[in-house]
Amino acid sequence: DRVVLDDLLRQVIVAARDAEVTHLLLRTRDESPAAEAAPRAGFVLVQGERLWHGRLAPTSHTTTGVRDWSKDDVFPSFQVYSRAVPVAARQSMAMTVNEWSAIHDRHWQERGDGALVAEHDGRVVATARYARGSGQFTLISEPDMAAATDMLVTAVAERMEDAKRHIALIAAAGTTEDAALRRAGLIQEPEVYLLFCKRLVHPVREETYARAGIPITGG
Repeated sequence: DRVVLDDLLRQVIVAARDAEVTHLLLRTRDESPAAEAAPRAGFVLVQGERLWHGRLAPTSHTTTGVRDWSKDDVFPSFQVYSRAVPVAARQSMAMTVNEWSAIHDRHWQERGDGALVAEHDGRVVATARYARGSGQFTLISEPDMAAATDMLVTAVAERMEDAKRHIALIAAAGTTEDAALRRAGLIQEPEVYLLFCKRLVHPVREETYARAGIPITGG
């Protein structure tokens, strides 16, 4: 029902603003009632995503270029995101490292789960997060980094070998990721999911500058 959905989203937005939430993310099936209601509520489409499932099989004979993620990898991981995600999508969701860090959902991970990075020529080019029990994982890679992505997928498979199945939502435009998961034996569902974002709170620093009449330069 259009009225119910519109009112529900309105209540979510009001509650989020009261809680000083900076971004609201909404994921729904393509052509669903929620997908039609989201733009009316001010949500902007970020990207389409596809669900992959099955059992990951090793795709590389080595994982020497893969290591555990550390706090020092925050900015390198943000750079991977910036190179992998089109600028229009980043403008809708996260253009700075602080925004990018704020939108990460890690509630699906538990103690003992973790994150990995893959390097090429000493530079981080792909990242992944995984949950050992559920078999859920994320994957994002710079374009044309097939070998590094294969090593990363192999390392993820090793860490989740006890999971009954492996699942991931991957950006529909992620050709490098798609190819790696297909080589690893996962199956792509035909249905498309849509990720929407609504920005709610501007940084206080920018609001202060605006009130003071101080011009803001740069992007």
